Amino acid sequence: MTDSFEDLIKNGIQETAKELKELATLTEEYGTKSETALAKAQTLLTGDMYDGANELIRNQTKMFGRDYSDIAEGWYQALSAAVPNDKISAFTETSGKLSISGFTDSATSIDALTTIINAFKLSHDEAAKLASVLINTQNLGKTTVGELGQEISTVASTASLSGVSFYVCDE
Repeated sequence: MTDSFEDLIKNGIQETAKELKELATLTEEYGTKSETALAKAQTLLTGDMYDGANELIRNQTKMFGRDYSDIAEGWYQALSAAVPNDKISAFTETSGKLSISGFTDSATSIDALTTIINAFKLSHDEAAKLASVLINTQNLGKTTVGELGQEISTVASTASLSGVSFYVCDE
């Protein structure tokens, strides 16, 4: 009986050690992915935004229940699409709310907003208004913001060049 009890303890310790090693590996991979995403965003940030990005991204992670690396990647995508440093936090917060209300991911909501802003030469300050138009369109139609976001890039530039206002959709 003593041998089997000792074997049980030994096996339990070995299994626990194996699980802890797997957890450590996953934690390291997550940390590396998060650090890489933050570093990528920081390549486009300056001054106080560079220093404060980590904390702001962590706050948005908690606010939206999204993965840190997804939020940081969203920052990078928004900055790459010409969202100014001083507007990045508010812009990504708006896009985060849009992604949740619009049944989509952060990347799609950021892409939809930046595509509209850039195609129609709008101010980044209009992001909340644009998000509202997209949500209203979703709520009044048989679509989602995710579906709209995937299609907006195919028509926004053409519509803008044709002189159509984005807000025609909201009238």
